Amino acid sequence: MKLSETEGKALKAWANCEVGFGFGFKVAAERSGVPSHQIRRAVRSLARKGALEFQRTLFDEYDGAMVGAGYVLTESGLTSLEQLP
Repeated sequence: MKLSETEGKALKAWANCEVGFGFGFKVAAERSGVPSHQIRRAVRSLARKGALEFQRTLFDEYDGAMVGAGYVLTESGLTSLEQLP
């Protein structure tokens, strides 16, 4: 899958994550270094390309509490992530 430079940086927020692991825009911006005014566009573009998938409900990995909506890594996204330099 062809990614822009910003999309590649945004996707790296999911580095070392398993398929199905997700978080929202704020965490993605913090983990990737992509400015918050650009992260929304990049993440949504990655979702349109199939690298990420929107989930209405995400759960905390520690106690299973609902933590809101966000984007989770897909198999296609993991493959693309492994091919990034």
